Amino acid sequence: MQKSKSTITAIATPEGRGALAVIRISGYEAHDIFSKCIKEKEKFKKAKEKCIELYTFLNDQEIIDEITAIRYKSPKSFTGEDMIEIIAHGGKITVNEIIHTLIKNGCTIAQRGEFTRRAFNNGKMDLLKAESIQSIIDSNSLIQNKNALNVYYGSGVKKVGKLKNSLVEILRDIESEIEFAEEDDIKNKDNQNITIKKLIEDLEKEQRKRKKIREIEKGIKVVIAGPPNAGKSTLYNKILGYDRSIVHEKAGTTRDIITEKVSIKKANVTIIDSAGIRITNDEIEKEGINRSENAIEESSVIVWVTSANEAMKNEENEKIDILKNKNTLFIVNKSDTGITIKQEALKNKDVDFVVTSFKKNNADDVEAEIIKRIENITSEIEINELIINERQELIIGNIKKALVSAISSWNQKEIASIYINEALKEVENLTGKVGSEEIVNSIFDKFCIGK
Repeated sequence: MQKSKSTITAIATPEGRGALAVIRISGYEAHDIFSKCIKEKEKFKKAKEKCIELYTFLNDQEIIDEITAIRYKSPKSFTGEDMIEIIAHGGKITVNEIIHTLIKNGCTIAQRGEFTRRAFNNGKMDLLKAESIQSIIDSNSLIQNKNALNVYYGSGVKKVGKLKNSLVEILRDIESEIEFAEEDDIKNKDNQNITIKKLIEDLEKEQRKRKKIREIEKGIKVVIAGPPNAGKSTLYNKILGYDRSIVHEKAGTTRDIITEKVSIKKANVTIIDSAGIRITNDEIEKEGINRSENAIEESSVIVWVTSANEAMKNEENEKIDILKNKNTLFIVNKSDTGITIKQEALKNKDVDFVVTSFKKNNADDVEAEIIKRIENITSEIEINELIINERQELIIGNIKKALVSAISSWNQKEIASIYINEALKEVENLTGKVGSEEIVNSIFDKFCIGK
């Protein structure tokens, strides 16, 4: 276990006004420094580990706050060092006074991620677990949070352990084959190639799962598209609950895409209002339509809004033929006109559609259909066992590349063994057992102070 010379402190909860604030102390002098700052010194000496006790926090005999504190003794703490966790009343003044007093008595302010860095240095966790902590903090969707928790509780370590053991066994067999090239009874001679291919398949599966989760992290895109003056902006405003887009009876009012982020069923969703798609000579409107087309291509859910009282034009007819093979919700608006021209046209195309009137209804039926489609997307997501960030994604790609190269050079076992060794080094990079100090520092620099 590595011992850091300094004893560090920092607030572990968000700064500002709040009911409570947690302040951490970690280092070999943590207990002594804390004892200097409280009235009940004898009580603290007898305090049991990991038990919460009530204390009076002082600064030169002046009362700062009534606090509770938990005592941790090395190595049975988050950092592996002696630690104190102070729970004080929230508020900037109180917290600043407590930290100022701790610094005066020997603490230094912790750097970003320094508590977790010390835990990593002291063998309390590997780099996968450390990164999962940051991912839990940064999660902005339930799926992202579950994925990070899965890795935090050991799925990544198990996966990496199995991968490493398989590679070590393959390398051992290859080296035996090289050393005893003249012998025919070498064990597993025919199985090595099959095992590597299976490992590649497993890595590709993790990459596919990560790709889907990355899309969820960025936000599921839902575009509202269709011909001009069909009610797209009206629906957009109804979903948001306020007037974000301009609504006017004149066609072509929306000339650019408008985006807003919302949370639907615990998923991040980007709702896009788009320019009406039609043939036009107006250069500005043309650019808006091009952007609408791009938004349609990039979106996971397409909501095509069309007017019940207008005949289907050729451009819309062609567009619907393409969209009916995608995740498209077709909406026939303006049913209050009593005209059913568009409904008949859609029936002939054998597509399901919702008939409504945004003028009379509040679009609850349409929103319900959109939510169903979002739920279908999120329910198909498999929780990743390993990859939760770009660094890990890159390393998995490097491992796969090395294994593919090993297969390609399988008839030259010396070269194949070099690629297997490369894959093993990348596996160690995942957990942080090998790798540059700069990379490790860059990971912990992304953490907040106090973590």
